[in-house]
Amino acid sequence: MLKGLGFVELHSAGSLGHAMPPRWENPLLRSGLALAGANQQGDGSEDGMLTALEAAGLDLWGTKLVVLSACETGMGDIQNGEGVYGLRRAIGMAGAESQVMSLWKVEDTATRDLMMAYYAKLILGEGRAEALRHVQLQMLHSTKWHHPFYWASFIQSGDWTPIEELQPDLSVQGMRRMLSARFYPHCPSLFCW
Repeated sequence: MLKGLGFVELHSAGSLGHAMPPRWENPLLRSGLALAGANQQGDGSEDGMLTALEAAGLDLWGTKLVVLSACETGMGDIQNGEGVYGLRRAIGMAGAESQVMSLWKVEDTATRDLMMAYYAKLILGEGRAEALRHVQLQMLHSTKWHHPFYWASFIQSGDWTPIEELQPDLSVQGMRRMLSARFYPHCPSLFCW
């Protein structure tokens, strides 16, 4: 059960995208992620696929951010009068406050660099959308990742504000708690130095 997680990141080999057969009536069965074991035959209880329909059934209430950094995780099936059915909708239906997803195939090393810089900016207190924008602009101005293929695929949806739980407590008491926990875990008091 994923209930109450503050942050979830899933990076898989790729999304199901539109590769699923069109015979299924529910469009949420046409989007999803191929996870470990997806290419292995098992006993039938688990197929290694997380469909958007299954994701919509998760309890993600209280989850601040879900990052789906695999290829095309922001894509879905368009239904007239209803919008796009896919992982983006499913994660929102499950209760997550915000999501970061990709719109096309992504390059692994560039994605790793982008996500590491994104998380660092979140920890420094930037908003979810602002942090992604700043990282994308940094990549645009870099010599290695300047082409939009490497960074423009990622979008942020949902709550754009900073994640307060990621903010370090830089007060004197907060620093003492952090240092006590890190260097003096055996001390029962916060002020045992």
